[in-house]
Amino acid sequence: MNDALNVLGAVTDVFTWLGALATGFFAMMVFVIVAQQKTWVKVDAMLETEGSARVARWFDDRAGTVGAAILTPAQAAELGDVDHATIWVQPGRTGAVRLKAVSPARRPATAALVASATLLVLSGGTSIALMIIGG
Repeated sequence: MNDALNVLGAVTDVFTWLGALATGFFAMMVFVIVAQQKTWVKVDAMLETEGSARVARWFDDRAGTVGAAILTPAQAAELGDVDHATIWVQPGRTGAVRLKAVSPARRPATAALVASATLLVLSGGTSIALMIIGG
């Protein structure tokens, strides 16, 4: 019985360390995503069709230029045939736009953070319980 508890304790210790490392990694990833979010600003864009692509153009007040980006097929489908739209851009950078303020990477990174923290708590709690049971 004691050997089985020792093996189970070693396995839970490994999962505790994996959970701790993954939690730290995903916490830093979410922090970077949230910190980077502050560099995006809302602009009113003109939408045009050039060939088969939809293009968004906006005036960049900070850089004093006109920005432009080709919309992805998903963005073009979401916007439809409108002439104007409110989009999110990074000042001084062309070619990249968002339709929402929140990064699309934030949701999966947060889900991974929650999953790894759950692994950490469950395996750490199991490890502590096995230490108490084993004496």
